[in-house]
Amino acid sequence: MPAIVYKQLDLPVAWVRGIRINCEHCQQPYTYIVGKEKVFSTTGVPLLSNDHNMTTSALKASIKTIRKDCRKNKQGEGMCPHCRNYQNWMVARSRRSKVIRGIFWGGLLGFIPGLILWLGVFSEKSSLGPISLGAMIVLCAILGVFIALRWGLTYGPQPENFEDAGSMTDNAVLELLRSSEEEELDPILAWHLASGRKLYQKGINLGLGFTDESGTLDLPHELRTDYILDQFEESVNKRK
Repeated sequence: MPAIVYKQLDLPVAWVRGIRINCEHCQQPYTYIVGKEKVFSTTGVPLLSNDHNMTTSALKASIKTIRKDCRKNKQGEGMCPHCRNYQNWMVARSRRSKVIRGIFWGGLLGFIPGLILWLGVFSEKSSLGPISLGAMIVLCAILGVFIALRWGLTYGPQPENFEDAGSMTDNAVLELLRSSEEEELDPILAWHLASGRKLYQKGINLGLGFTDESGTLDLPHELRTDYILDQFEESVNKRK
């Protein structure tokens, strides 16, 4: 029976948007930037599937994922430029993530010396062997958590010498929009790059405008995330 040969097309897609919220500490509004990325893959049969159609299929799949992602609240992290605090939910999520990573990597690193201690110092029949292995894993996991938390977000105002380029006041956002219009740049992608983040050199980079979770700003429709996504979906559906 002849084998069926498939070909695969991988399309990297990055999407970036600004999220405006009211700070839970000082009640002032500010906007922070959130970027996500994913590689969307589609398969086809050589001679029957061309790259154009496969790219269209991958783009349609990306739209579903991006819409679902943009419906979620409390995403990303950005320091309030007014009071220099991160939101409590940002800090809690960051610390949870760091704890899990610290336990995993610390425990993994503790397994190796623990196993060496068991096999090299204690006999295989000694009950101290597994005890030493377990103790080493636990100790290294605790140490891993301690080290990981030092790199996570912290509660309270951040040091004066710390700057978060991914957060802006309303006035700074207005200046960004003005300068981007003059230079004919996508404001969100320009902000994303200026904050030290990267975009795909070979892929799709989407600037998705702004999502106002504060409910206090009447954004022009052409700057709204939903509108930009609708326009993108319409352009994908027009591909022939």
